[in-house]
Amino acid sequence: MKRAVWALTFAAAANYALLFWYGMRVLDGQKQLDLYVLGYSHPQVMAFIAGLEPGMAQKLTTEVRLIDTSFPILLGLALVGWTLIAGKGLGLVRVVAALIPLAYALVDLYENHLIAGILTSALPGVEQVALASAATITKFILIGGSAIILLWFIYRRIRG
Repeated sequence: MKRAVWALTFAAAANYALLFWYGMRVLDGQKQLDLYVLGYSHPQVMAFIAGLEPGMAQKLTTEVRLIDTSFPILLGLALVGWTLIAGKGLGLVRVVAALIPLAYALVDLYENHLIAGILTSALPGVEQVALASAATITKFILIGGSAIILLWFIYRRIRG
């Protein structure tokens, strides 16, 4: 199982590097919406959309989104694997803890869907942006919680 988890970890890292590099290239250095840890407001989204050059929104909702769809799946599965490995001997606690990275992956995929909807709509509504922003914040809370639990499991194993 460790080899598979290492493979998922390296695949997620490579995917993120490609996503970051290509996303920055498409956006000409402009920060992607799903990288705002504390979310974003309707005026911020409108400014983001106004700053897009012709064709950028299409690339974000097709090429970049394809890469961004595989990332949460790879990272979520890698974190599930590491949580199960590091939480060995904790029974149901490790199984419940492994659900958090799965929740992260689902929320990230939903967030991608919401942001694509914002980028393809003529005029995104305040509620639409608020929902996408809430999904972005939730995604970071889940990934942070997953990392903290994983570190606690590792610490527990090291300390014996």
